[in-house]
Amino acid sequence: MTKQKSFKRIDAAKYEIVGEVVFLTDTVWILDFGVCAFRESKPPLGINVGSFVTAEIYLGIDPFFYCEYLYGLQGMPPLIFTWKIKAIGQQTAPFIESRKPSGQKLLIRDERKLGHKTITKTDAWNDDGGHAEYILTCELLQAPPKYKT
Repeated sequence: MTKQKSFKRIDAAKYEIVGEVVFLTDTVWILDFGVCAFRESKPPLGINVGSFVTAEIYLGIDPFFYCEYLYGLQGMPPLIFTWKIKAIGQQTAPFIESRKPSGQKLLIRDERKLGHKTITKTDAWNDDGGHAEYILTCELLQAPPKYKT
């Protein structure tokens, strides 16, 4: 496996990455693929700090986990980056009813109608009935990452 960190956007918020594990506990782990991102879950078996991973990931904005408690974990690196937002897109596909294998109903986006419209600001409490999905086109600014501010 290559040990060259990389990322390539393959869809709205999906990326193909090669990253190095730079932090690891039983409940959270961090990959550095040019930018560091965390996954709050038990890491896969055989993963250690220094391991390289190739994966397809969904990259989203942390709503509060890092700033509420993860930043305080022993050895946790700073993960607040400074970005310039260049454009905002909002998913326009309607929700359709689906079912889990258990029979439980759930709403999912109609994949035949996926698309985005450009908007000037987000309103997560009200856009799309409080279920909006946004795509932010950003530029990473040259400022060192920070802990909780």
